[in-house]
Amino acid sequence: MRARTFWRASLALPLVCPVIALGVMWGIAKIGEPPLVVTQALVTIGMSGYLLGIPYALFALILLAALWSRSLSVYRRAALVAPILFDLVFIAIVAIYSLVRHGEMAQVFTSGLRSFYLFELVLGYSYVGLVFAGDWLFTRLNLVQYAGSGSERSA
Repeated sequence: MRARTFWRASLALPLVCPVIALGVMWGIAKIGEPPLVVTQALVTIGMSGYLLGIPYALFALILLAALWSRSLSVYRRAALVAPILFDLVFIAIVAIYSLVRHGEMAQVFTSGLRSFYLFELVLGYSYVGLVFAGDWLFTRLNLVQYAGSGSERSA
């Protein structure tokens, strides 16, 4: 696979991982009761797709359109700032939703939501780390090919 295809496909990782996590959880539950830590991790990943799936899908499509003809170094830099950008977009969506429902803007920044925004950043950077690790591994296994130029490899 070409490197550009890998980086474009990596935008779907936060949508695919929750589905896989819920499938694994369902499969493990059929075998027996999994340890609590495993259940909590799988439910957290699965529910992140439920809560953040639609806003992230819109964000990913816009990001993909903006990056489509850019260099690979731009894809890497975008991956490093994407969790922060998505967090800001998600806060804006929550703020608009709160205002439309005649809520107060202060509800957007309650302690529970602030910790959720932090969780969202941690989860986002976990996906980014997974993508960079996948790029490293797949390049070593020659599953991802870069066009001969060295400038395309550097961020």
